[in-house]
Amino acid sequence: MKINFDRTYSVNFITPRAENTHGWVVVLGACLVFIFNISLATTFSIIFSPIFDNSDDKSVRLAMNIYEILSNLTVICTGFMLRDLSAKHFVVIGSSLLFVGLVISSFVVNLGQLIITFSIIMGIGMGLLNPATFIAVLSCFNASRNRAIGIVFASLGLGQLIMPPIANYLLENFTFRIVISFVAALSLIGLVGAHLLAPIKWRSCEEHHDHYSNRIYNNNVEECQYLLPKNEEISQSSVTTKIVHATDLELLVDYKFLALGIGLSFILAMSVDLTKLLPTFLTTNFGLESSQAQICTYVIRIADIMARMSFAFITDAFKLSSKTVLLIGLIGTTAVRLVLLDPYLNFEFILFVCITLGTFRAMTVINQILIIVDFAKGRCPRRVPGMLGLCYVMKSILVVVSECLYEHLEDYNTHIFIHLGIQIIVIVLWICII
Repeated sequence: MKINFDRTYSVNFITPRAENTHGWVVVLGACLVFIFNISLATTFSIIFSPIFDNSDDKSVRLAMNIYEILSNLTVICTGFMLRDLSAKHFVVIGSSLLFVGLVISSFVVNLGQLIITFSIIMGIGMGLLNPATFIAVLSCFNASRNRAIGIVFASLGLGQLIMPPIANYLLENFTFRIVISFVAALSLIGLVGAHLLAPIKWRSCEEHHDHYSNRIYNNNVEECQYLLPKNEEISQSSVTTKIVHATDLELLVDYKFLALGIGLSFILAMSVDLTKLLPTFLTTNFGLESSQAQICTYVIRIADIMARMSFAFITDAFKLSSKTVLLIGLIGTTAVRLVLLDPYLNFEFILFVCITLGTFRAMTVINQILIIVDFAKGRCPRRVPGMLGLCYVMKSILVVVSECLYEHLEDYNTHIFIHLGIQIIVIVLWICII
């Protein structure tokens, strides 16, 4: 396969008629991929616990870090290769690698073998799935884009809700090999979803150029973005320059994109940390029983899923942009964290706070994709895969760094204060820059 470094491409959105027919079939396929493939990532620490428990912490962390690194590197490669190969092909390959990795993992007996099957094979498979599935959905919708993305994210939340309990039940009642084999069989449903995805039609971004110059007009046609070099300059440049251009690494010198990517990364890192922190925080600060804290966790997830399903109808009714909704969600989650600092809340009010937190969190999760797409439109739509890939890498790096920093903090209120400070900075930064 030859990757074309000299031409740039953008998604050619399909007609409204196709948006109302086959587009929703693509959404169904994406939902199957998210539920039975991508959501499995939340079960890996459970289903591989028999091996992890017999290994030292450093070896386990090494296996997880290799998995994360390969997954992120694959995301970057997927971003620019999506312009030459169909997203459907990437999802099929990724789902197949996930299945093969799980099947082989059922025969491993130590962590060294698991690094090959889990960290390498499954890490690459996961890296192929995420951006390709989103691009496949985005390519099918214009008017109904928010609804489609909301449904897809709701399926992801549903998978993350039901898969861990299923994995726990299986591990308590069956052997390790049977559990892995069953999970591998579930992942085959993702292959069915992959085959429902539509091939993406691409057109040259030269249509956006003014007389093949290096100017790309944005949607307002009032100003130009000097982001892409001329094709003649690319063809005469070095291999390194071609790779940087093809992988969209030149976006890292765009201060607005950096502000956007770092802001989204901080939001995700704070959300991940709060998810891990909340059960212990509720039992320690409010004296709740573990069962009550577990109920609060499920309430947050259910409210999150419901909000993901319904948010598009609200944003369409009030004509709200993705940036506005994201800022509302960010301000809302900040306010909820402030409320949680009160140690005298009763259980009923905590449940209400959890519903509010899940609703506002859904706004930040869904609009992370939409705001990147809207941001890319001012440059060139072909930037979407690269921006998604780079933002995924930024978020993963920041999540790992934050976990290393937070594990030394024993005061849970300090976590919340750090969250508040970072989120306030992100709010001010976005209002001023983006």
